[in-house]
Amino acid sequence: MKKVITVIAVMALINPIVHAAEHKSQMPMMDMQNQMQNMDKTMQKARKTSNPKEHQKLMNEHMSEMQDMMKMMHDTMGGRDNMMMGRGMMGQGGMMGQGGMMGKGMSDEMKMQRMENMEQRMGMMQMMMDQMMMHQQEEGRMMK
Repeated sequence: MKKVITVIAVMALINPIVHAAEHKSQMPMMDMQNQMQNMDKTMQKARKTSNPKEHQKLMNEHMSEMQDMMKMMHDTMGGRDNMMMGRGMMGQGGMMGQGGMMGKGMSDEMKMQRMENMEQRMGMMQMMMDQMMMHQQEEGRMMK
């Protein structure tokens, strides 16, 4: 009976921590989405202005926002050094290896969440590339 009560007590203590961790894991993605929206708004303003000084100010702001976004992406992936050494989101063993993204002991739900997170990150990377291309196009437009 004592073991059952202990297990229930531990579960009651862990449950809020688990839910907080799940919510926290979504925060970087929400922050990145907000940052992406801000970048897009800045680019739209730059495209609409005909004032060269205002245009340059907005383009500098857009470049700064892109750099902030890249830093945010690196931070959420475990840092640039971890990714370069193969220890990022997929772990040292790679995607399917032990301790990797699809490592042993991971529930199906956790695997699905990881895959969803990867898909979201890939989408973010594509949007970031789009922002970079728009930035280059806009710089070229004003130089003509």
